[in-house]
Amino acid sequence: GLSRRTGWDVARVRGGTELVVLALGWLLGGLVGWGTLAFALASGPAMRAGLGLYGLGQSPKPSAGATTHPAPEVP
Repeated sequence: GLSRRTGWDVARVRGGTELVVLALGWLLGGLVGWGTLAFALASGPAMRAGLGLYGLGQSPKPSAGATTHPAPEVP
């Protein structure tokens, strides 16, 4: 959802989220080791690769002449 909202790559959003959570955990007194840091940095690219297996996780690129139409309201 954040990737679609911001237009950023899935790896960037996931990695950023993991690093924020890691920092908050450390500020609250948790231990941060090499494995924790490696997971936080590798989870974004791993998520992108996994979604890529199913053709997902790609930010749609608008074409030059494309126009967007609002979705119809559902009562």
